[in-house]
Amino acid sequence: MKYVIDEVGDPFRSTPQTRLWGDHLQLYMLERLGQPTREALWRLHYSNQQLLKTQGAFNSLGRRLGTDLVQSYFTYSYTHLPIFQRHDLITLHESGAGLSPLVANAVYFIGTLHCSSSTIDALGFGTRYMASTTFYRRAKALYDADCESDGLANVQAAILLSHWWGGPMDPKDTWHWLGIASGLAQSLGMHRSKSYACLQPHRRTLWRRIWWVLYINDIHHAAVFGRPPHIHPSFCDVGPLSHADFDDDDGSRPNESTIYLIYLAELAQRVAGCLFAKFLPDDRSAERASHYRKLHDFKQTLSSQCPISCSAISADKGFWPSMLHLYHCDYQIVFHRMLSDEDDSSTTFTAAGNVNRLLEDLLASGLLARAPFMTFPAIFASILVNIIHIRKGEAHIKTLAESRARFSMRVLADFEDAWPIVIWTRHLLERLLSTSSSEQGDEPWESAVQPQATRTSPRALRDANSRIRLHGPAGSPTERNQPQPSPIVADAGTETDFAAMPLMFPFDDLAEGAGLLGTELWNLDWHG
Repeated sequence: MKYVIDEVGDPFRSTPQTRLWGDHLQLYMLERLGQPTREALWRLHYSNQQLLKTQGAFNSLGRRLGTDLVQSYFTYSYTHLPIFQRHDLITLHESGAGLSPLVANAVYFIGTLHCSSSTIDALGFGTRYMASTTFYRRAKALYDADCESDGLANVQAAILLSHWWGGPMDPKDTWHWLGIASGLAQSLGMHRSKSYACLQPHRRTLWRRIWWVLYINDIHHAAVFGRPPHIHPSFCDVGPLSHADFDDDDGSRPNESTIYLIYLAELAQRVAGCLFAKFLPDDRSAERASHYRKLHDFKQTLSSQCPISCSAISADKGFWPSMLHLYHCDYQIVFHRMLSDEDDSSTTFTAAGNVNRLLEDLLASGLLARAPFMTFPAIFASILVNIIHIRKGEAHIKTLAESRARFSMRVLADFEDAWPIVIWTRHLLERLLSTSSSEQGDEPWESAVQPQATRTSPRALRDANSRIRLHGPAGSPTERNQPQPSPIVADAGTETDFAAMPLMFPFDDLAEGAGLLGTELWNLDWHG
């Protein structure tokens, strides 16, 4: 259609708002449907709107609480998710009417992940989990109801919603939302450089940031979950990020945070090469190894361009470079076994050790809680590598591996309040560690941390959620007291056979190579 209009001309050029030719076609279609059909469509729309109202999707939080959540997004998440113009988002939010309900609830959801406990209490939620779940569900309901006609707003919201994963069997998981965002973005032409030519400069830089954030996350999750990317680099020709893409900011961005996204996009491109290399035939093993070496050698780039000072990490200096080094270790673990021409487990063990050292430095700085969602697969991978060495390593290596695993498990425990994925994944890892220790004739593994509130067994979580608040503070709270499965449990899939879990677990390729899949280690009692 764009080609036809470019070559033949705009058939609506004589009408007001000639660029909105899609609206003209939509209106024409509705007029041709006839009055009875239009009335039926209006009734359907009205009933959907009423349902969304009962879910609290259009509720106003009040200026102070809403501003707190928006500020939380800018303080903790904007560096790795710069998918809005800062000034525009703040202005629209403060106006009270200009911000899309879909975008507002998606931003609120991200804001609840890091906002203060006092804000959670003021919102009227008992836990951070319930606050996050509520805003996620409201945004999801708005998306499912097609309430937002702006294509870019839908892409932005889907990217934010991809940071939620309610349970191991939840089909609307991170991968689901990344697929939606990728498809919508490519339908807008965000993957082609020619689509940017007609945009105003500030709009062009926003599109480029959105595209690269989406690309980074899609490639990252494809790598750690062993799935094909939604975005194929061969069909994309958008130029790399540069400092100019962040010039429209208000100047408060530390330089390292800009460098972070620029180099993370470059790292993602090397990871994409490894992803496609792993499907090359056996007679092209040299090419596979070449892609892995390019990934491995990126460490030199990071060391020279993004150095970290382990003794003085702060939010403005050292934190974001530490994240880059952490991801690089993660990717080394993922791809070494399948692409490297070196049959040596010491490489992955060293990478896992580097993950631990970075976590120690971040923990000492008091900044670990700021870590993005992309951090967790690196921690999971390091624990899996250490489990392998607990089971197969020599005595002194086994002792070191167990110490590292215990520390990483302790670190994960601190994230359970905000990220449900940590709750059930940590439970699985505890069972694997316990089984591995008992196989070696040692004392059974016991978690070093007795979790608080949300840090309970999945069964306890299911029981605790048997009565849940549906609408949050701005609606009319209702409680489900009937003996029926909790909506949270239904989403989390904890009533489902746990045997399918390994297929969705990060690094299942790594686990399979270590002999963990298909053994008694995976025949776990999820309800223990």
